[in-house]
Amino acid sequence: MKTRKSLKYFALILGVWNVWTATARATSIYQPEAEQESSRSGLSGAGIGHADQVFLNRLNWILGHYETSLRECALRIPFKEAITPATTALSIRKSIGSSIRSEAWADPVYQALALIAQAESYDSSGGGVCTPEIQAARKRIEHAERKKFAPFVKAIQATAPKEYKSIASKLDPHCSLPVAPNSQGYVDSNPCFAGDRLVFERIAPFILSHESFVSAFDRTVQGLADGSVLDLWRLYLAQERFANDWAFDERMKFLGFLAFGMSSATSSAGYVDGYAEQAWREKMPDVGEAYRNYHGYKRIKSQFSSTWNLALKKEIRIQVNGLDWDGVNRHEAMAAFLACELATDDVTLATHLLPRVLTQSMGVAYESKDLLSHLRDGVSLKNSLNGFQVDTSRYERGYRRGIHFCRFQREFPEEVS
Repeated sequence: MKTRKSLKYFALILGVWNVWTATARATSIYQPEAEQESSRSGLSGAGIGHADQVFLNRLNWILGHYETSLRECALRIPFKEAITPATTALSIRKSIGSSIRSEAWADPVYQALALIAQAESYDSSGGGVCTPEIQAARKRIEHAERKKFAPFVKAIQATAPKEYKSIASKLDPHCSLPVAPNSQGYVDSNPCFAGDRLVFERIAPFILSHESFVSAFDRTVQGLADGSVLDLWRLYLAQERFANDWAFDERMKFLGFLAFGMSSATSSAGYVDGYAEQAWREKMPDVGEAYRNYHGYKRIKSQFSSTWNLALKKEIRIQVNGLDWDGVNRHEAMAAFLACELATDDVTLATHLLPRVLTQSMGVAYESKDLLSHLRDGVSLKNSLNGFQVDTSRYERGYRRGIHFCRFQREFPEEVS
């Protein structure tokens, strides 16, 4: 009984705090994306594309923090040692100014990535000449991205039972900065994420497998008659010749890819989402690999979204291991992933109720943002509440779908019907 009460209190904190703080409007779930705007070879001199400009905005924002820190470092250390960080700080300032006026599509992006790598080299994992300043810059960046959720994280740390305190850090709620208009001129007021780091850790080592699967998905949907049935898990296993149908890691990798592929941020977005951020970071300090990985993940997501849209248009019934996933959106996909990801943690296995409470409370938390936003936009209270109820119910369905898919691994199996 005590555990059940503490879990309800945990959910209440999460839901109420987000109702208090959030004022966001929903982003479209699926948007057809433009083809890859550019690649490094053969297009220098062309105007910078939207996706690259958004990426550059993000890199310049990071560089602004690093420039401040390097100037502070140069004032602290001996003159001879100060020359290199001071020079880098000056290069950053000039690069940011020139990139705004540049017509070359890729050079400013590559230069910004190179300057980030150079600035971070002055840290060198604690043994660099500017370690305190670079680490302080990282903390400022982290604080800016997470300050919206800081009261929630503090509340969990202060009130949740000891064994649940790691949940907030695992989900790592954060918002992307800066945010510019998307390619249609709309500025997203809620470019915030949670759980994307967990998803990325599952899918990052397997980008080639994902590309193969998405290509097979596209070919299959193109060839299927309208109204057909397509089981994505069976299609995945057919592509992954050595995949074990009953291996938990394979199932989590698959659920993680669905959560990634169905996430809302597309190449037309005015911000760099959590997945794209981790993609370029993963390959640093190799600037070329960082750039290619960034666009690689965006390309895979684009193709998956376009194929899913085509499947919807052709009224193809999507299944996962025999369970109907037709009509599933990004919220349900993430809830399905988290239900299993968190339930297999050593702590949460001891209290199997937590994944359900957590996914349900995340539903209340996320959708409360849209509820307030709709009211601000003039939508009636009745219609706003109806939409809120529909959207929050998706988290319960997502939880059930996830447990149905991976519950054989759980210490405490539950009925999902």
